[in-house]
Amino acid sequence: MPPKPMFTDTDTEIDYYTRNPFMAWTHAADIGHHPKLWNAVKGSVYEPMYRKKFGHTMNEDRSPRMKALKAGRVELDDAERKEVMRRKAVWHHGPKGSPTPAVWKSEVRGKTYYVCNTHRAAQVKPTLKGAIRAFDFIKTTS
Repeated sequence: MPPKPMFTDTDTEIDYYTRNPFMAWTHAADIGHHPKLWNAVKGSVYEPMYRKKFGHTMNEDRSPRMKALKAGRVELDDAERKEVMRRKAVWHHGPKGSPTPAVWKSEVRGKTYYVCNTHRAAQVKPTLKGAIRAFDFIKTTS
């Protein structure tokens, strides 16, 4: 294997190693996590290895686990509840089959998430509108 080239600045070095996923993965193994290297590896066969090695340092926009969402559950405010009911994203689990919102809200690590779920499936969205739209799929899993 030929020796690695020498670079004078970090940006040029990172750009060189992002030419293909293998080079990005091997360079990340040498120097550690870098967002550009992650973007080059994402979607390749090296992604699981990258996640295993650097998952704790990557700052991805992933939703929290259901356990954390349930622990951070808060009430929908009146306007949100009214919108969910108006758009008919409801379960009929209230007294005598009255409608109740199928979307609930959670605040975890300072961010708000909206959840629509059944015992089989869940959709976690950053907006109320997204969670309401997810209801059409979620209701097919009940």
